[in-house]
Amino acid sequence: MKKQNAILFGTLGILAAAGGYLYHYENNSFRISKYEIKADIEHPLKIVHLSDLHSKKYGKGQQRLIGAVMACGADLIAVTGDMINGRNSSQKDLDESIELLSALNDYAPVLYVAGNHEHTLEPEKLAAYRKSLTNHRIIVLTNEMVSIQAAGQNVTVLGMDEDEETPVDKHTIMQDFEVQDGFRLLLCHYPGLFALDGEDSYQNFCFDLMLAGHSHGGQIILPGIGGAYSPDQGIFPKYYKGIYGDMPKMIVSGGLGPSLFPVRMFNRPELVCITVSPNRE
Repeated sequence: MKKQNAILFGTLGILAAAGGYLYHYENNSFRISKYEIKADIEHPLKIVHLSDLHSKKYGKGQQRLIGAVMACGADLIAVTGDMINGRNSSQKDLDESIELLSALNDYAPVLYVAGNHEHTLEPEKLAAYRKSLTNHRIIVLTNEMVSIQAAGQNVTVLGMDEDEETPVDKHTIMQDFEVQDGFRLLLCHYPGLFALDGEDSYQNFCFDLMLAGHSHGGQIILPGIGGAYSPDQGIFPKYYKGIYGDMPKMIVSGGLGPSLFPVRMFNRPELVCITVSPNRE
């Protein structure tokens, strides 16, 4: 009996230690995911994609995260929302997210579109948050596009904020976007909108790349199956993390922070680094 008890308690101890390690490692240590795509551009272009930080801290002043972004050598930095943790975010949380994006903007242009967690803020608070980002030279996109110079060439970035209450003619916006010169980059928080039924599905339009987040990589990745759950796609989502499509392509970030269910498994937080190479064919 004593031997059996020792084996039982030893096994439970090992499982508890493994669970604790996995919880800490899978939730607090981000990875850098690198993607390479080709496009009709003149010079190589490097894009860093951040999404779903949810006020998570990576070192004092976010130095671990800032250092990783700098190491990627970004020409521009794309942010697809949920940088804060919803209506429960303190003013300190808001200020710290602004400080992070401002610090990154000193290194490369930062372009931002809001996610659903920003939209849980009171309208006045969201407006003040956006204004503060703009005052720190962050390019805030709300169903609008901007053309910038990056890596010696024109890049047109469209930010579609699907939570914005002001009605927009999305079809007309997308038609205007697809005829722009240079590399065409779409930012939208929701990956499920890439392949909707109907004419407004983003994949129906001609552009180069869409970046999205929201799905947290499926939260738990089941080996051989994939992501378990996404808030907008449900059980076993099709678009949970990685690269999808041909023309256009979509890259979905697994996100950098926790959600209301703050446990990841086989699914570390990630920072996405993308290299776009000229298509010489």
